[in-house]
Amino acid sequence: RQEDGDEGEDAQESLLLTKRIFNAARKPHDKSNSLITFKLGLVLVARPLYAEAVSLFVPIYATLERLLENHKDHDQLKALQPMTQQLQRAPRFRQDVKFLLGNDELAVQELERRRYNETTKKYSPIQLQQYIDHMEQLSKDNPVLLLAYIHLMYMAIFAGGTVIKRMVKGAFGLPSSSDDGVQGFSVEEGVDPKEVKEGLKRIINSLNLTEEEQRLIIQEAPRVLERNNDVVATVQGSKAFATTQRNFFLFVIAIVLAIAAVVIGILRM
Repeated sequence: RQEDGDEGEDAQESLLLTKRIFNAARKPHDKSNSLITFKLGLVLVARPLYAEAVSLFVPIYATLERLLENHKDHDQLKALQPMTQQLQRAPRFRQDVKFLLGNDELAVQELERRRYNETTKKYSPIQLQQYIDHMEQLSKDNPVLLLAYIHLMYMAIFAGGTVIKRMVKGAFGLPSSSDDGVQGFSVEEGVDPKEVKEGLKRIINSLNLTEEEQRLIIQEAPRVLERNNDVVATVQGSKAFATTQRNFFLFVIAIVLAIAAVVIGILRM
């Protein structure tokens, strides 16, 4: 029976590590989707504000990609080496930040100084530093747990990137013929993001992991999105948000005053 075959395939899929990671992260994933969708709506009102949001994830991807390179000879993680070029997001997001700030080097440097303190060697906000510290600790204690971050952070790019690109381009009037401003969600020309996504899943599911390693990876999965939520939630406390909010408030006042002036003019006629 076809139904029996479908049920068998579903049961087999449910045993895959990538599926189990997703299921474990589902609750914070739903919250993360709602929060990010809400915040995306806020940050898409101005390019500097969106650049602020993107800049929060540059150090996260940069750290993850550096740690993956550090473990290129690791028994399990080395299997991801053929994909490292396609996975790299940090350089792309840096390009996006620069473009969104109008290629203004002073604005880029000012944002980078706020994001990372060269004296203390710490990132800001504190939630971002805690995120990076946690990944660094996992890298030292049990590098295989980074698979939870690798799977969820890159699935977010290759599964949802097309939709986000469309939203960003529409909000800022970016040309459809170019990926300037959305490089972080793009792949090389001629490459299908679905193929990259499926390739990553195949590698992760083919790894020779013990039951205990799989259990710990699945246990780590919800923490990935919880940390993402913590970082995203800091956008409203940023300088860019305050500036945008003030400009929007002044814009609204200007409209109200203009309407009032028109009304007064009509009443005097």
